[in-house]
Amino acid sequence: MITNMKAKAMKPVASTNLPVKTTDRILYLDILRGMAILFIFLANSLPFSGWWDLTAAEIDAMPFPMLDYVLEVLCTIFIDGKWYSVFSILFGIGLVVQMHSMRERTASFSRFFTRRMMGLLLIGGLHLFLLWPGDILALYAFIGLVAVAFRNASDKRLLRLAIFLLCLPLINWLVLNVVNWNYVDPLFEWFFMEIKVLSGGREDGFRWMLENRDVGLFLKGTIRASAIRLAMLLESGRFFKVLALFFIGMWAGRAILYRNLLGNTALLKQIALWGVVVGLPMNLLRAYAEFGMDQSPMTGFFYELFYGLGTVPLACAYAALLAVAFQRRSTFGMLFAPVGRMALSNYLAQTILSITIYYGIGFGFAFQFGLSQIWLISLTIYGCQIALSWWWLSHFRFGPVEWLWRQMTYGKWIDIRHKQVKLPAAVELKVVKS
Repeated sequence: MITNMKAKAMKPVASTNLPVKTTDRILYLDILRGMAILFIFLANSLPFSGWWDLTAAEIDAMPFPMLDYVLEVLCTIFIDGKWYSVFSILFGIGLVVQMHSMRERTASFSRFFTRRMMGLLLIGGLHLFLLWPGDILALYAFIGLVAVAFRNASDKRLLRLAIFLLCLPLINWLVLNVVNWNYVDPLFEWFFMEIKVLSGGREDGFRWMLENRDVGLFLKGTIRASAIRLAMLLESGRFFKVLALFFIGMWAGRAILYRNLLGNTALLKQIALWGVVVGLPMNLLRAYAEFGMDQSPMTGFFYELFYGLGTVPLACAYAALLAVAFQRRSTFGMLFAPVGRMALSNYLAQTILSITIYYGIGFGFAFQFGLSQIWLISLTIYGCQIALSWWWLSHFRFGPVEWLWRQMTYGKWIDIRHKQVKLPAAVELKVVKS
């Protein structure tokens, strides 16, 4: 039985101009990525399970309606938007880390990264059109192709562009609601018209998609739902937000590699403090706008304003706080590292398992559970993913989808097996008889 788990000691960086040790850098990023996958799953479980489409009467009939309400408010304040932002920042960090590695090998980074993004676009496109319209991978691939053009921009330019881009969703809201140029409406109208035809005249299109038991109709509905996904991305200004977060991640990646950000406790604590001081009040106001204010045109404005001002600071605070905890070598954090190393495989597995559990083409449990029960199911699934990720990485070098992505990127055969069986990097396990 595994009774003890500890990380290898981190050697201090001799100079702030030298890159940090690869094992230390990757381990922190894997832990943060693994945590992001957990909280993204908790947020995504609301639409997967049909929670968003329950009526007030159905929610009141659940076993723990008050607890469910509290959890939804807490999700809005601490989870929703924050962890996809962390994941987006990680994507930008990854771009810089890969660029650094390619330069050491004197390879063409632009060509390499374009192939990498095209592979991700293919994987994300299949996920989007065949499984779930809430996919984020295709968007990341598209934005990644834009972000790589700024790979040589200065740190100041990256941060200024990020601030500018984070303001654009509010301007986008004004264009849609004040200028009254609602350019996304045709996409919404087309989707609901198509779903009405597929469902035989039902008005509740989203509910029908979860309840439908015909696989052919499921695929037709999911393909059509890509239109409403695009509409929602445009309406929320998500393209601007994700690109801004990529730029923040590129700044952070440089700071990690060349300025020992992970060892700069004072700066990390300062980022965490300001992130909480600014982000937490804004998210409390955002929750009030969603749950406490009378719904009016101005409610949407305040919601967008508080979302924009609160999400990114709190996401940065999470990343900084975990970096401080990482310095102390918490064994608890190590649980998340294997999931983070297989983030793409685990993300897609969460979609497949959720569809199997909740959708009509699976077990059909949508609309049957309160949020507390839904999250218990999600946490159980994630716990299994921790165990399976540990097992998989003790036998193979990459997750299965990560391996496929590498095949598409490099265009040559890559052996997925370890030359000898070994446990994940930077983690030691002491095994004794139970």
